[in-house]
Amino acid sequence: MRPMPHLLALSLLTGATTLSADSSQPVDLSTRARGAGHVVVALVERVRADYQRNEFGDVLIVSHAQVRVREVLKGTSVAGDNLTLDVEGGTVDGVTLRVSDIQPLEAGEQAILFIDETRDGRKVPHLRGQGIVKVDTNGRLRGSELTVDDVRRAVARAQR
Repeated sequence: MRPMPHLLALSLLTGATTLSADSSQPVDLSTRARGAGHVVVALVERVRADYQRNEFGDVLIVSHAQVRVREVLKGTSVAGDNLTLDVEGGTVDGVTLRVSDIQPLEAGEQAILFIDETRDGRKVPHLRGQGIVKVDTNGRLRGSELTVDDVRRAVARAQR
Protein backbone atom coordinates (compact mmCIF):
# COMPACT_ATOMS: atom_id res chain seq x y z
CA MET A 1 0.00 0.00 0.00
CA ARG A 2 1.33 3.42 -1.02
CA PRO A 3 1.60 6.14 1.73
CA MET A 4 -0.68 9.11 1.25
CA PRO A 5 1.22 12.34 0.48
CA HIS A 6 -0.58 14.37 3.18
CA LEU A 7 0.35 11.81 5.86
CA LEU A 8 3.98 11.93 4.78
CA ALA A 9 3.93 15.73 4.94
CA LEU A 10 2.31 15.62 8.39
CA SER A 11 4.96 13.25 9.70
CA LEU A 12 7.73 15.49 8.35
CA LEU A 13 6.17 18.54 10.01
CA THR A 14 5.81 16.69 13.30
CA GLY A 15 9.48 15.68 13.20
CA ALA A 16 10.54 19.25 12.46
CA THR A 17 8.48 20.54 15.37
CA THR A 18 10.15 18.09 17.73
CA LEU A 19 13.62 19.14 16.58
CA SER A 20 12.73 22.79 17.00
CA ALA A 21 11.32 22.26 20.48
CA ASP A 22 14.43 20.37 21.57
CA SER A 23 16.75 23.21 20.55
CA SER A 24 15.02 25.82 22.73
CA GLN A 25 14.97 24.16 26.15
CA PRO A 26 14.96 26.66 29.02
CA VAL A 27 18.33 27.20 30.64
CA ASP A 28 18.54 27.81 34.41
CA LEU A 29 19.54 31.26 35.67
CA SER A 30 23.03 30.25 36.90
CA THR A 31 23.88 28.73 33.51
CA ARG A 32 22.60 31.84 31.71
CA ALA A 33 24.66 34.05 34.01
CA ARG A 34 27.80 31.94 33.52
CA GLY A 35 27.50 32.19 29.72
CA ALA A 36 26.54 35.86 29.44
CA GLY A 37 29.16 38.59 29.29
CA HIS A 38 26.99 41.01 31.27
CA VAL A 39 23.96 40.68 33.52
CA VAL A 40 22.14 43.86 34.50
CA VAL A 41 18.86 45.02 35.98
CA ALA A 42 17.71 47.80 33.67
CA LEU A 43 14.84 50.10 32.81
CA VAL A 44 13.82 50.32 29.14
CA GLU A 45 13.73 54.01 28.29
CA ARG A 46 12.84 53.86 24.60
CA VAL A 47 12.76 51.48 21.67
CA ARG A 48 13.19 52.21 17.97
CA ALA A 49 13.32 49.73 15.13
CA ASP A 50 14.82 49.58 11.67
CA TYR A 51 15.67 47.09 8.94
CA GLN A 52 19.02 45.31 9.18
CA ARG A 53 20.75 42.56 7.27
CA ASN A 54 21.90 39.63 9.43
CA GLU A 55 25.03 37.48 8.98
CA PHE A 56 23.09 35.15 6.64
CA GLY A 57 22.05 38.00 4.34
CA ASP A 58 18.42 38.07 5.52
CA VAL A 59 16.75 41.44 6.01
CA LEU A 60 15.05 41.59 9.42
CA ILE A 61 13.43 44.19 11.61
CA VAL A 62 15.60 44.81 14.67
CA SER A 63 14.54 46.84 17.70
CA HIS A 64 17.16 48.91 19.47
CA ALA A 65 16.18 49.17 23.14
CA GLN A 66 17.85 52.04 24.96
CA VAL A 67 18.12 50.90 28.58
CA ARG A 68 19.41 52.55 31.74
CA VAL A 69 21.34 50.21 34.00
CA ARG A 70 19.94 50.20 37.53
CA GLU A 71 22.16 47.45 38.93
CA VAL A 72 25.11 45.44 37.61
CA LEU A 73 25.09 41.75 38.54
CA LYS A 74 27.95 40.79 36.21
CA GLY A 75 30.17 42.69 33.79
CA THR A 76 31.84 46.05 33.41
CA SER A 77 28.81 48.36 33.26
CA VAL A 78 28.00 50.66 36.15
CA ALA A 79 24.64 51.80 37.51
CA GLY A 80 23.40 54.74 35.47
CA ASP A 81 25.01 53.61 32.21
CA ASN A 82 22.94 53.72 29.05
CA LEU A 83 23.14 50.62 26.87
CA THR A 84 21.52 49.75 23.57
CA LEU A 85 20.32 46.17 23.26
CA ASP A 86 19.56 44.92 19.74
CA VAL A 87 16.58 42.56 19.74
CA GLU A 88 15.15 40.85 16.65
CA GLY A 89 11.58 41.91 15.91
CA GLY A 90 9.65 45.15 16.02
CA THR A 91 7.62 47.45 13.79
CA VAL A 92 8.85 49.70 10.98
CA ASP A 93 6.44 51.69 8.78
CA GLY A 94 3.47 49.54 9.78
CA VAL A 95 5.29 46.26 9.14
CA THR A 96 5.70 44.10 12.26
CA LEU A 97 8.08 41.19 12.77
CA ARG A 98 7.33 39.00 15.78
CA VAL A 99 10.00 36.50 16.73
CA SER A 100 8.52 33.50 18.51
CA ASP A 101 11.33 32.97 21.01
CA ILE A 102 12.01 36.63 21.88
CA GLN A 103 9.81 38.93 23.97
CA PRO A 104 9.67 42.46 22.62
CA LEU A 105 10.82 45.19 24.99
CA GLU A 106 8.71 48.28 25.59
CA ALA A 107 9.52 51.65 27.13
CA GLY A 108 8.86 51.69 30.87
CA GLU A 109 9.52 47.99 31.44
CA GLN A 110 12.10 46.74 33.91
CA ALA A 111 14.07 43.63 32.99
CA ILE A 112 17.05 41.56 33.93
CA LEU A 113 19.19 41.35 30.82
CA PHE A 114 21.73 38.61 30.14
CA ILE A 115 23.84 40.23 27.44
CA ASP A 116 26.40 39.08 24.88
CA GLU A 117 28.50 41.34 22.71
CA THR A 118 28.79 40.58 18.99
CA ARG A 119 32.06 40.78 17.04
CA ASP A 120 31.07 44.22 15.80
CA GLY A 121 30.36 45.48 19.34
CA ARG A 122 26.55 45.31 19.37
CA LYS A 123 24.85 44.06 22.52
CA VAL A 124 22.31 41.26 22.07
CA PRO A 125 20.33 39.01 24.44
CA HIS A 126 22.29 35.93 25.55
CA LEU A 127 20.51 32.76 24.36
CA ARG A 128 18.13 34.93 22.35
CA GLY A 129 14.83 35.28 24.25
CA GLN A 130 16.19 33.66 27.38
CA GLY A 131 18.41 36.70 27.81
CA ILE A 132 15.41 38.92 28.58
CA VAL A 133 13.65 38.36 31.90
CA LYS A 134 10.96 40.95 32.60
CA VAL A 135 10.35 42.09 36.16
CA ASP A 136 6.97 43.22 37.52
CA THR A 137 6.41 46.13 39.91
CA ASN A 138 6.71 43.78 42.93
CA GLY A 139 10.22 42.64 41.96
CA ARG A 140 9.04 39.24 40.71
CA LEU A 141 10.05 37.73 37.41
CA ARG A 142 6.98 37.78 35.20
CA GLY A 143 5.29 34.40 35.01
CA SER A 144 7.27 33.08 37.97
CA GLU A 145 7.45 33.09 41.75
CA LEU A 146 11.16 33.99 41.53
CA THR A 147 12.37 37.44 42.56
CA VAL A 148 15.24 39.72 41.58
CA ASP A 149 16.97 38.53 44.78
CA ASP A 150 16.80 34.95 43.45
CA VAL A 151 18.54 36.11 40.27
CA ARG A 152 21.20 37.95 42.30
CA ARG A 153 21.96 34.71 44.17
CA ALA A 154 22.03 32.66 40.94
CA VAL A 155 24.45 35.13 39.30
CA ALA A 156 26.68 35.12 42.40
CA ARG A 157 26.76 31.27 42.36
CA ALA A 158 27.68 31.31 38.68
CA GLN A 159 30.68 33.56 39.31
CA ARG A 160 32.25 31.34 42.02
